[in-house]
Amino acid sequence: MGNIKDGHTEPIPPGGEKAFKRNLKKFLKYPDGAIKINAEGIVYISVYVEENGMLSDFKIEKDEIGHGCGEAAVKAIRKMPAWKPASVGGEYLGKRVTIPVEFRLKDLSRFHSKWYFNIWRRIEIWIIAIIILLYIFARTHIFSLYH
Repeated sequence: MGNIKDGHTEPIPPGGEKAFKRNLKKFLKYPDGAIKINAEGIVYISVYVEENGMLSDFKIEKDEIGHGCGEAAVKAIRKMPAWKPASVGGEYLGKRVTIPVEFRLKDLSRFHSKWYFNIWRRIEIWIIAIIILLYIFARTHIFSLYH
């Protein structure tokens, strides 16, 4: 991204590659289905950077992870601000770029971690069990009042 060669420049995300990765991390939501099976890997998304820097024509080029990761990557990249477009001899032109998007479980915040989901799953089971017991208790208690 952003190399200058013989008066040609590649499209550059605003703030450079570091800012792009930071924004991507901020917008990227790891799909629940991928978390549940511990799916990790890289998804490749191609996007066309228009002459005005706007991003369009998003395509999932390669998604070996599956479980919604390709769609999540496209959704995150769609939220990105306009890029500096490619240029040749000072004239801006549109160009397609391919962006690798990495999905790693260790990068998740604590609210998306497997541990967090397991705790909530246990809490949900306990809440359901308590509701069932209260229902049974109420039914038997009310029944005994009338007989």
